[in-house]
Amino acid sequence: MTETPQKPGTPQKPGTPETPEAPAVTALTPDGKTLRVHTYQDGDYVLADVRDVFGLGRIEESDNGNSILILRDNEVRQLKSLAYMHSFDCEEGFIELCLDLHRFATGLNRPEVRFQSDI
Repeated sequence: MTETPQKPGTPQKPGTPETPEAPAVTALTPDGKTLRVHTYQDGDYVLADVRDVFGLGRIEESDNGNSILILRDNEVRQLKSLAYMHSFDCEEGFIELCLDLHRFATGLNRPEVRFQSDI
């Protein structure tokens, strides 16, 4: 039985790819809650690739050694068009990651947004 894809941040049924056990990228919502923004798909990509491939954002390391990507608002605006321009050159999961980051950050009216990977 196939599941209907759901938007990032939508509560998932147990056993779907977006269960808490699946590797993911999270961000803080304006009210301070942690929200799953992207669930890693099959493929060889990580959050830091946004910096490495597109030159956007800066990378920091969390206390547990995972990557944190910090994007300024002008970089968020660039992310969607870069993802579309490189959609044939990059892994599908990486492109989906970029689009998920853009979708979350658009309209937050923050000078920068922090995303954290759990891998």
